[in-house]
Amino acid sequence: MNQSEKLSMGIEHILSVTSDLLDEVARLKRVEEEYKTLKEKVFLNQFTVAEQQVFELALDGYSGREMQLILSK
Repeated sequence: MNQSEKLSMGIEHILSVTSDLLDEVARLKRVEEEYKTLKEKVFLNQFTVAEQQVFELALDGYSGREMQLILSK
């Protein structure tokens, strides 16, 4: 095997490892998003439905008065 063939094999190996690493990073990002979603659900489950609605409206930037108008039944 000459130098050119060895170099070519080395580059192919590096590209394969890089591809695997990119796949793993993508997988970890999906896991992180799933974790954030589950963490938020667990956090919100400690509140009543009405409290959850107020919390979500507050996160969306509504004022107390606006929340009153939106939530009045």
